[in-house]
Amino acid sequence: MTFLDSVSRAGSFTNAYIIVFEFVAPEKRTVVGVILNIACAISGIIVGALAWTLQTWRILDQILYGSSLMMVTYYWLLPESVRWLLTRKMYTKVEKILRSISKTNGTNLSENNLKELWRPAEPIPEITPHYMKELLNSPILTRRFINCALCWSIGLFSYYGLTINSVALSSNAYFDFILTMFVEIPGCVLVYFLLDTIGRPYSLAMGFFTCAVACSIFIFVPKHLYWLQLLTYLLGKFGTSVVISVVYIITSECFPTHLRSSLYSSCSMVGRVGPMIAPQIPLLKLYWQQLPLVLFGSTALVGSILSLQLPETKLIMLPDTVEEAESIGQGSIGQGSIGQRSDLSTL
Repeated sequence: MTFLDSVSRAGSFTNAYIIVFEFVAPEKRTVVGVILNIACAISGIIVGALAWTLQTWRILDQILYGSSLMMVTYYWLLPESVRWLLTRKMYTKVEKILRSISKTNGTNLSENNLKELWRPAEPIPEITPHYMKELLNSPILTRRFINCALCWSIGLFSYYGLTINSVALSSNAYFDFILTMFVEIPGCVLVYFLLDTIGRPYSLAMGFFTCAVACSIFIFVPKHLYWLQLLTYLLGKFGTSVVISVVYIITSECFPTHLRSSLYSSCSMVGRVGPMIAPQIPLLKLYWQQLPLVLFGSTALVGSILSLQLPETKLIMLPDTVEEAESIGQGSIGQGSIGQRSDLSTL
């Protein structure tokens, strides 16, 4: 995988998450996040099956990169984020998009509500282009950003590490890879039930802790018990799939609208340090066969502790200002004019 490939793939997935989350009501964010992650797991299974069938990387690359060309059409198919347009006072474009959504869904869009776009109940703050300066001016958001970035890095380190290391479980690397991708589907389904019951931070901590425990148990399973080894390994990958599903969701919910895309992308960028290191970890088997699992498990344990410091974002409106974002976890989030006017749940 080239550097440009990694950047483009991470950027595409990041943008997909943000624009989807900014278009749906709070109670729907969990289900759309789960659907996105299930789609990624299914694509991984397809890639593994294609590699197993074709047995040649050239044709596989032609299929994978060729199919990506259809993403160009999304420029004309997807509308711009309404919340983002509102923060920049592009009301004419907002009205056009809302009318299109209303027509597609067969609902009536009140003219009175549209008029409120031109007469906000509260003044919309001016947006500064220096998002890092605005971030550093808020100690709460700075700590939150650092914590999210670390959770991303640790989560992706364990996720990709276990995925890459899975090809050495048996003589059939394709079968092992497909199984590690398939186990992500029940992990994503579990996230759907966990997020709105025990909440985001505890779900994230549970995923990290499950990975840590599974990696620790795997070390002591005898090699001749292949199926027990496989089940334990898959349990660890199951835990990382929960982590990835939750960390994508919680990061997109705890930053204000005008900083959300930039900070989300920055967390993703820092998080890519984990996948950069992960492919080198299996080389440590030269010193001790189980050392890679020790590293994956120990870092996951650290992640479970860090995740408990994140705020609970269950069923809150997405924050539109720094003040609203800072109030998350300290009581009910204040509903500014943008937050009230950009709720699309009634369309």
